[in-house]
Amino acid sequence: MPDTLSEPVDPLSHFSSDLTWDECVVGVNAVVVTLLLFTFLSLRFLSSLLLFRFLSAFTFSFSFSFSFAFAFAFTFLGSALADPAPIPRQPHPEKVY
Repeated sequence: MPDTLSEPVDPLSHFSSDLTWDECVVGVNAVVVTLLLFTFLSLRFLSSLLLFRFLSAFTFSFSFSFSFAFAFAFTFLGSALADPAPIPRQPHPEKVY
């Protein structure tokens, strides 16, 4: 069994650039859609508390279309900017301590 305690470990080694651009785009899309959905639900809840029918209908239609427009925009922008042929990852050179 190898002795792992004798070798120094870089604490930031798991933060190296292991993500591809596509994975970053998917992560950003997930965060944006989650935030927009939260905004949509919170606006919907606030408008129901105010008991104004016009405000409720306006908030519902605006936030619903707003969230879908941003979700599609980020998805298409991300796929347009994604590299179709990613460069193969090179192993990190060994660090000398």
